[in-house]
Amino acid sequence: MWSNLKAIHQVCGDQTENQLMRELTDTKANEGDDIIKHLAKIKRLWDRITLVSPDDLPLTPKLFKKFLAYSLPPTWDEFTTNKPLAKRIGNATQKPNQGKKRARCTHCGRNNHSVENCYHIKKPKCSGCHKLGHEIDDCRSKKKSQSSTSRYDKDKKVADALAPVKQANIAEMDEDNEEETLTAMEAENFTITDDLLDDDMYLTSLAANESSRMYDWLADSGSTHHITNHREIYDSYEPTPDATVHGVGGKIISVLGRGTVKLVAQYGTRKRVLRLDNMSYIPTNKYNIFALGRWDSQGRTYKAIDGKLILLDCQNIPILKGSKIASHIYKFRLPPADASHLRNKKQFIFSCDEPKQSWEVWHKRFGHVSYNGLRRLHSKGLVTGFEVDATTPTPDCVACTEAKQSRKPYAKQTETRSQKKGELTHMDLWGKYDVSSIAGHQYYLLLIDDATRYTTLYFLKGKHEAA
Repeated sequence: MWSNLKAIHQVCGDQTENQLMRELTDTKANEGDDIIKHLAKIKRLWDRITLVSPDDLPLTPKLFKKFLAYSLPPTWDEFTTNKPLAKRIGNATQKPNQGKKRARCTHCGRNNHSVENCYHIKKPKCSGCHKLGHEIDDCRSKKKSQSSTSRYDKDKKVADALAPVKQANIAEMDEDNEEETLTAMEAENFTITDDLLDDDMYLTSLAANESSRMYDWLADSGSTHHITNHREIYDSYEPTPDATVHGVGGKIISVLGRGTVKLVAQYGTRKRVLRLDNMSYIPTNKYNIFALGRWDSQGRTYKAIDGKLILLDCQNIPILKGSKIASHIYKFRLPPADASHLRNKKQFIFSCDEPKQSWEVWHKRFGHVSYNGLRRLHSKGLVTGFEVDATTPTPDCVACTEAKQSRKPYAKQTETRSQKKGELTHMDLWGKYDVSSIAGHQYYLLLIDDATRYTTLYFLKGKHEAA
């Protein structure tokens, strides 16, 4: 049980699958070996391969049985040629009742009865989700798939379209100066996966800070070369005008040059210098790519746990740690080893000196704070840069005076109110309104009797009707 759990939760990637396939193909039985132990070892490796990549097996079960026969010594040929061992293994593992054909209903999908005897034969069956009780026009799964595409389906389509190409790598270690040299075989055509990162929200935020992106490297297990878009970080550089790379979908990108780049890797308080040879310079690439396939050669490893990706050297010593960002991508922080080699990067220092302003100017800058409040801020030094000329006057602010003015409310009752009906009438003509009513009115006349407060309202089509 423990071995199965360990195999399931181990790092599942192309490197793990390739390592298991190498062990499987290198396992051969010689004359005099224990055949039972040999078959058990092959079966154990094959079980791990099926757990690592259950959806895309490198060998079909039939080819695996033939490979099992080929791994035996030549003395076993008489047993594998007369009656193929693959067939005998398949017959030996077959259950007693496995050859019998069981009745299966094609309508409901259950066993032990035919379609004619199906209890659900009168229920309609959806041709989309293959469930009973509704037609495809009323299928909720179809409507959901038409309205939106899930993130899982999108990621799966992108991953299926990548098909990364793996290449062999050679690495060397220099223990004296703790510089690691990564050298790859020369190849003019290799695969990069930059298009996978186009609609990532985090990558959009990185584009707003060009200086920060120079030190950010995205870990990629599908890329065969390290890639950068900054010419100024190269320690040595050689133009390659005829070199190209093939991206996703057959996209061809030019590689302007290759060279050596030295970066500083830090894990905790320990710092080491990484020397990356044969680094490809692609200015049109949006992000710096760190190829994990180049790292795990010659004993180096990397592991991912709790959202962190850790790089380990040949002595299994961690030297760099990256964090997981959006879309399950890991990011490293790798600044250049020698910042003085940066070219075409001009640095500026700006300095300005402002004379002391008057109390009136600071009164307006602080949103019309009172002069007493400004004096307390200045005397106690509560605001940095608050330089004021204390000898200037403190004039009255016109805006503050107008804003603080108030007026008495209107009386609820007037003292000169009329006592007879019709003696005094208040009239108000309102209009013209932009939109006409159904009857074409755009004005109204309001009449209020002062004595009884009786109100009369007339709707008018024009001002002339108020006469």
